[in-house]
Amino acid sequence: RDTNALMERGLSRIADMVNHRRGPAVVLGACVLLMLATAYYAQGIQIGDASPGSTVFWQDSEYNQDAAAITQRFLGADHLFVAVASDEPDTLKQPAVLQHMSDFQREIGLFPEVAANV
Repeated sequence: RDTNALMERGLSRIADMVNHRRGPAVVLGACVLLMLATAYYAQGIQIGDASPGSTVFWQDSEYNQDAAAITQRFLGADHLFVAVASDEPDTLKQPAVLQHMSDFQREIGLFPEVAANV
């Protein structure tokens, strides 16, 4: 109930602010600042984990240590598959699509965690 009351008070204040003369500009400015701040901090977010093994286990688990040893000695035990899909027929025959796939392959190959790509 405390959370609902707090939310109700906050939304009520925003509604009161918007109904005043400069309120919409203040709310819009706050939203723009919030959007810029999130865009700035989102650049540092890492999505996924390219470490050998499984994220289900601790990094120092026996399974992950074995996977790291296999990856060090061989091409790698973990694979990433990328599927390209479209509703249009023969999409994969289009030069622009093939170029995007080639660009993606080249870009992903620049990561040090990627042993090889085909």
